[in-house]
Amino acid sequence: MQVLENVGVRVEEEEALRVLTEAGAKVDVKNKIVRIPNYLVKECLQKAPSAFTLFGRDLKHKQTFGDGHVYFSMQGEGVNVLDLETGERRPSTIKDVTAFYRLADALENIDHASMCVSALDVPDAAGPAYEVLEGFKNTTKTIDGYQYGESKSLDTIRIASVVAGGEEELRKTPMLLGFYNPVSPLQHSKDLLEGLRIYAEYNQPTLIAPMDLAGGTGPATLAGLLVQQNAEVLSGIVIAELFTPGAPVLYGAVSTVMDMRTGGAAFGAVELGMVNIAAAQLARYYNLPSRGTGGATEAKVPDIQAGFEKAMNLTMAALAGINFIVNNCLFVTRG
Repeated sequence: MQVLENVGVRVEEEEALRVLTEAGAKVDVKNKIVRIPNYLVKECLQKAPSAFTLFGRDLKHKQTFGDGHVYFSMQGEGVNVLDLETGERRPSTIKDVTAFYRLADALENIDHASMCVSALDVPDAAGPAYEVLEGFKNTTKTIDGYQYGESKSLDTIRIASVVAGGEEELRKTPMLLGFYNPVSPLQHSKDLLEGLRIYAEYNQPTLIAPMDLAGGTGPATLAGLLVQQNAEVLSGIVIAELFTPGAPVLYGAVSTVMDMRTGGAAFGAVELGMVNIAAAQLARYYNLPSRGTGGATEAKVPDIQAGFEKAMNLTMAALAGINFIVNNCLFVTRG
């Protein structure tokens, strides 16, 4: 609360600045720095629902966040695949998007079908629409939405509205899960704020999950990292609830430590699991559903390192009671 009220966050979208100003936040218009008073944070937290349901194309596939369940998803938006026919690494295509949706649909322990890879062979402006369409066509489970920019976000809403039977039906039975990542340290980007506004308007849930790196984009200590991460999540929730009171959100975390040798994110580190535990506790404190990261590794091949790291951070997230665990097949490769 002290960070939000005294340091503030940078907000790079005009509508968000407007609603924050009207709600009583102190806004430095020139530098786009917003200082949010304690009372406003608490008011917005009261508006955020403690539980809500996300539906698949087949309404029997649903996830109720906030009721104590732990759901598992896949990784999202990978840009390369290992081709099973040639054995070569290559950029991902729309055919790969389809294949991963079908795989997710067949895996009984995967509850949610994320956009596992990106469709790099279609125009960038239309990519998210293609990916969401392939999701609805190839799985009956719940799927991701897309929140980077107003036009792309609206494209996904229009597709989901057709599947749901209209915009009002989509509001009643949300079918898209938005992913919102504040830019650490303490920034909210224009494109994501546009998507957050649209998803809040149409009652589609959004998980708000920073990726702070201890010693890089966040404080070196885990305590300091959690303070910064919490400020980023809470400020995102405030904006969502000011856009549309009652907008469904998840308290999220993708944070870990920075690999001081390479400058990369150490997703295989034990600290990833420790941050998940803290995020689960904070989400319960604020009476919100939670999102965490599990099944991640820095191994370059599926070896014993990969097995140990994935099992370790996935188990920690599940035992902590994270409601929605993402990245259950993530390999972080460098070099």
